[in-house]
Amino acid sequence: FRLDEAVTWRDGAERLALTRPHVVICDATLPDADWKEFLGEAASLSNAPRVIVISRLADESLWSEVLNLGGYDVLPTPLVEHEVTRVVWLAWQNWNNERERQGRQPKALSEKENVKCATRQSS
Repeated sequence: FRLDEAVTWRDGAERLALTRPHVVICDATLPDADWKEFLGEAASLSNAPRVIVISRLADESLWSEVLNLGGYDVLPTPLVEHEVTRVVWLAWQNWNNERERQGRQPKALSEKENVKCATRQSS
């Protein structure tokens, strides 16, 4: 993994657009915005990255809100290295599996299904 740091929402949004990361860790308390704005920015990208929110006040309420708004997970601070590694790895696997599923779908799926249906009907 490569780690790139942004201190503000604006800097993070610029880096999102330029580097197209697969996984992003976002502090819940950014100086110029909140994590929801950052999550919205990330979600607007094609092949959107998985967003992990970190917070000193990580609780079930924040976790539920993050997941309901499309985030991947929440990690409490102070961060524990093995837990960060595990969650980032799982987030990357989730992102990668999504790309693979999208890549396997034939572009003309409906035409192929129509051919199969026509073949079955004529048998």
